[in-house]
Amino acid sequence: MPEVAVTLQDSRRFVSIAGTARITRDRALIDRLWSETWKLWFPQGKGDPELCIIEVTPRDAEYWDQSGLAGVKFVLEAVKAYVTATEPKSGGSANHAKVNV
Repeated sequence: MPEVAVTLQDSRRFVSIAGTARITRDRALIDRLWSETWKLWFPQGKGDPELCIIEVTPRDAEYWDQSGLAGVKFVLEAVKAYVTATEPKSGGSANHAKVNV
């Protein structure tokens, strides 16, 4: 199976997932996940022959969260590290978790 990396982020949070992928054309799954906004890319709708789902089986994942008080703490640590030419105590991330599946 092909190896893939999937990343997602917003302004303060980031997720990275590594695993394997496979393509499925399971119509029941497509029906369940379908969003009308997808018609922009698939004008024939759910029945578009080009439409498929990429199913990812995760092997491991990492999550960083720099929102709320943890984000403020990280910014303060980063400023202190910059001024003192050292590394932030948090190692570059406010909240970090790594999961092996």
